[in-house]
Amino acid sequence: MDIVLSLKDAEWIATQYPGLKIDMTNKCIVGDIYLNRTYNGTTLTNIFSIKVMLELLPNMVLPKVYETSNKLQNIANELGLSKIEDIHVNSDESLCLAIYGREEECFSDKFTIKEFFENCLEPYFFWVSYYEKFGKPPWKDYAHGGLGFVEMYAEDRLTFREVQQKMSLREISKYLYHYDYVKDKCLCGKNKDMKQCHSDIYIGLKKFKEKWKLARVS
Repeated sequence: MDIVLSLKDAEWIATQYPGLKIDMTNKCIVGDIYLNRTYNGTTLTNIFSIKVMLELLPNMVLPKVYETSNKLQNIANELGLSKIEDIHVNSDESLCLAIYGREEECFSDKFTIKEFFENCLEPYFFWVSYYEKFGKPPWKDYAHGGLGFVEMYAEDRLTFREVQQKMSLREISKYLYHYDYVKDKCLCGKNKDMKQCHSDIYIGLKKFKEKWKLARVS
C-alpha cells in the first residue's frame, strides 16, 4: 500500500528537513536528515543520508528506511561491533526502528509521516549518535527478533502465549534445544556468560523454558 503525502505533509518535510526531497516517481523520500535532538539534557547534532520508501508492505506498520552513505557501517566498525545488526540494521540493510508488535506505539492514532519522523526516525538516529559519541546506548534497547520478545517476557510485558504467537517454532526450538543459556557464551557474540552480559535474555529464556516444559507435560 502506497503512503500518500498531502500538500501539508510535503510542506512540513520541506520546512523541517530541507535536505530531503520527495521523489514520487520512485515512491521515496531521499536526501540528508539533519539531526538536532535533546534527550535527558544531552543535545546531539548529526547528518545521515537516507531513503524512506513511501509504501507499506503487507503486515508492516512502518515503511522501510535505508541509510545510503555507509555511515552506519563505519560507526559499527568504530565501536568495534562484530555485526551492524548491533546498531539495529536488518539483514536487508533497512533500519530496525521498532520491535515487532510495538510499532503502533509510535503513533497517537494511525500512521502519519510527521509522527514517523519524530517518534521513529529521529529517536533512532539520536540513539546511534549517542552510542557513537559515548560508547553506550542512551536507553534500553531490545534484541533483534525472537530474543527481543524473550526480553519483554522477562519483564512481564508479554505473556507466554504471546511469545509463542510471535516466535516461529524453529526459533523456539533453536533457543530451547540447541542453545544452553547457562553454559554457552552470550548470543551477542561477546565472550561472556549470558547471565552477566544480557541478563534479561537469560532470565527470559530460563522462565520460558520452565513454562514450556510445564505446557508440554500438561
